[in-house]
Amino acid sequence: MMNILSIGLVVLIAYVWMGRGFLSSFLNLVCVLIAGGIAFAVWEPWPTRAMRAIPGTRILVSNDQIQIVRNFVYMNKGWAEANQEATQRLMRSLIQAQEFIAANPAEAAAQVARFLRLQIQV
Repeated sequence: MMNILSIGLVVLIAYVWMGRGFLSSFLNLVCVLIAGGIAFAVWEPWPTRAMRAIPGTRILVSNDQIQIVRNFVYMNKGWAEANQEATQRLMRSLIQAQEFIAANPAEAAAQVARFLRLQIQV
């Protein structure tokens, strides 16, 4: 009986992690570590927080030249068709946000820093 509960718990945790993208990110990290591609990797905001909390910490390699970050928007087709006004407003707001970031990078960074409770280094 305990084995069934344990398996159920593991499946439940895996299901929750899959919904948040954590499982695929974690599996990718494990594969890269096993292959010897990197020794350690973290995602924002943890590198920034570590650099501020631990004196002398520095980032050896960033993903600036390695990875092109893309964001995708997924919607349930039935919901999007039934809620066209909300769908269009969401898409317009995402476009406006991108345009704001491109036109005002310093102010955008300040807003993100305030949201993440981080200080911007000058």
